[in-house]
Amino acid sequence: MVQITDISEENVLQQPVAEETPVEDNFVAEQAAAAEEAVEELAEAEAEAVAEAVAEAVAEEEEEEEEEEEDEDEEDENEDEEEAYATTDDEDEDFDYFDEDESLLDRIRALKDIVPPQTRAQFSSFFDITRNFSKIAFSKTSSFTWAITTSALLLGVPLSLTILAEQQLVEMEKQFQLQGDAGDLLAAAPAEEKPAITV
Repeated sequence: MVQITDISEENVLQQPVAEETPVEDNFVAEQAAAAEEAVEELAEAEAEAVAEAVAEAVAEEEEEEEEEEEDEDEEDENEDEEEAYATTDDEDEDFDYFDEDESLLDRIRALKDIVPPQTRAQFSSFFDITRNFSKIAFSKTSSFTWAITTSALLLGVPLSLTILAEQQLVEMEKQFQLQGDAGDLLAAAPAEEKPAITV
């Protein structure tokens, strides 16, 4: 660091000067000019030193503030992690205690503390998509089934009744033909002569 001596214009000019001669006047003027230059150089050096010191102090303060902020952020993160995963003696005792009245639904609800929020969100979205797809599929399938069933009833029942009536008519025609053929056979039989039987 630069040491500043007390050489100022006033000190140099206040020194007693004996009678001045022209050579001495030049010498004194040169000395005064040199002293002024030295004072200016010292003032510039002092200003630069002060500016450097201030800049260093500001830089150190900024570094300290950044370090403090980083430390605070790390402490906050550590506290959050500790809160999330901290176990106390009471919690350890809870693990040893078995509640017989606890239902399966209560146990599933307790899992939300274990499963991270992002994973829960993924499961929830997957469940919602699956549920919506199932609703749409069931709705479309039931509509399709209703259309097929009503069409079958409106078209199939009259068609099957018509086919059944047609089959009955065909059966009756066959019976009439058989009866007509049997009557023709009986009518043709007496015309033939029977051989006589003698005793």
